[in-house]
Amino acid sequence: MVSLKLENIEWRKNRILIFQRKTSTPLILPLMDNIGESILDYIRQGRPSVGCREIFVWHYAPNGPLKREAVADIFLCRSKNSGLEIPFKGAHCLRRSYAVHLLRKGISLKEIGDILGHRSFESTCVYLRLNIEDLRTIPLSIPTLPILNQGV
Repeated sequence: MVSLKLENIEWRKNRILIFQRKTSTPLILPLMDNIGESILDYIRQGRPSVGCREIFVWHYAPNGPLKREAVADIFLCRSKNSGLEIPFKGAHCLRRSYAVHLLRKGISLKEIGDILGHRSFESTCVYLRLNIEDLRTIPLSIPTLPILNQGV
């Protein structure tokens, strides 16, 4: 989202089109009213006037688009200042906690993987370090085995 550009927002269709960084897979997200209003407010009143298409930019010289690392740096600084015990020290923990949140809301592992941009089930499972209660909520199919006829 750091590299979100003005043309990624389809205002009339109320959606955001982004491409997954690792897979380049397109992802269409709903543009909820409050998100759209916040983005517009930022563009009109908070964003410095700079000559780039990225929505989120540095507010200090040299102005320009934010880099991916900026999110990690800001998150690390804010988490240290908060005094909270955060098990993972990088911004990546936000993806992990969001994945667990989605699972607890009943979203399927396939959908969570799609949201995270994962190609494999295994990649998604790495994000879901779960406790026993979480594991009990996941419906798993039980494989069927052929019944062997043993001389009956």
